[in-house]
Amino acid sequence: MNFKDSIDYLVKHEDINFINEVVSFDKIPILVSKEEKDKNRAIIFNKIDKFNIKIVANIFGNIDRLLKIFHVDSLSNLFKKVDEAQLNPLPLSFIDSFPHGEIIEPVDDIRKYLPSIKYSKLDKDPYLTSSIVLAKKKNKKGFHICFMRMAIKGENKLSFNPATYKIKKIFEDTITEKEKLDVVILIAPPVEIILLAALSLSENVDEIEVASSLSGGKIDFVMDKIPVPVESEFILWGKVLPTWEEEGPFGDSTGTYSVKKNPVCLIEKIFIKKDPFFYSISGGISNEHIELLSLKAKHRLEKLKELKMIIDYKIPLFAGARLAFLMIGKNDLKVQLFDALKDVPLVKIFILVNKDIDLNSLEDILWGITYRFKPKDFFNFDKKILIDATTNNIDSWENRRIL
Repeated sequence: MNFKDSIDYLVKHEDINFINEVVSFDKIPILVSKEEKDKNRAIIFNKIDKFNIKIVANIFGNIDRLLKIFHVDSLSNLFKKVDEAQLNPLPLSFIDSFPHGEIIEPVDDIRKYLPSIKYSKLDKDPYLTSSIVLAKKKNKKGFHICFMRMAIKGENKLSFNPATYKIKKIFEDTITEKEKLDVVILIAPPVEIILLAALSLSENVDEIEVASSLSGGKIDFVMDKIPVPVESEFILWGKVLPTWEEEGPFGDSTGTYSVKKNPVCLIEKIFIKKDPFFYSISGGISNEHIELLSLKAKHRLEKLKELKMIIDYKIPLFAGARLAFLMIGKNDLKVQLFDALKDVPLVKIFILVNKDIDLNSLEDILWGITYRFKPKDFFNFDKKILIDATTNNIDSWENRRIL
């Protein structure tokens, strides 16, 4: 489903808030935060000060909207669709040219064509927060898809942040003094690509072909060095150089500011669809950023539910997808569970509780830690921490809670 069709779908379901007054870039994160605390709808900013473009935000600030768009009733069923697409990747459908839009080449200043938004008060640079990078796997079949938050450094320059394992490996395997990394950067592509960019797929699949399969073959591509989905609202072609520049400070998902050095990406051309929607994710600690960030972990945890290793789980938004509460049943599966948790991405701390604990109640979680956790039940493995706040028999009188 292309991005505009997904917006139309949410409009039909009355799950979108239209802001019709003129809004400046600096007001967008403030208004998104206000909506999160109110009805938490998606937002369309119809009039942007000094910029002839519409901006969409908070579209996945409630993960139920993602389920609606994919016509499923649970994350489990959504991930089953993804897993089926991984097993049955679909060859791409190609067309000759991009319909309904214009190509700018060369690019003199990115800020003329794309909104430049700072999302946290002390951010040094504006950011592209919804940018999705497509890159060729080095010495392997196919292409990789991932989200990447990119600082706009001026003129045709972006900061390239290879933060996740796969894109970092592609960068390190490709880049030399003579060889640069070709990338395509998408903003508001078909929703199948948005979903896969938030997940961690098998090493052996062409992730673009998985997106094609997930869409039922409905995504058309133009072939360049990298296949480009034509129904993207914005497309940028760039080269990543072996040149590092300082980035930051910027507000991170940890709830703090970060400063780092990242490679430079020079943008060579931009495609802009006719009457485009620009997709803005409030970077840092917004609902949408954390919901998308946590999908990788939820994909793995749903598999553990299927295997009956856990009954349920909760990844609270306040911890930036680094904390998970796990409800377990049989204690005899703990050894297998501990081993499986090593492969859950991003989460640093797991807290195990019994089924008489409400995963949505911090008070309940803290009660479990206070009365059921013992120092010997603290485990540190593979840079992760596990706190076992369970008891073997919750039905015995000394363990039965007064409810």
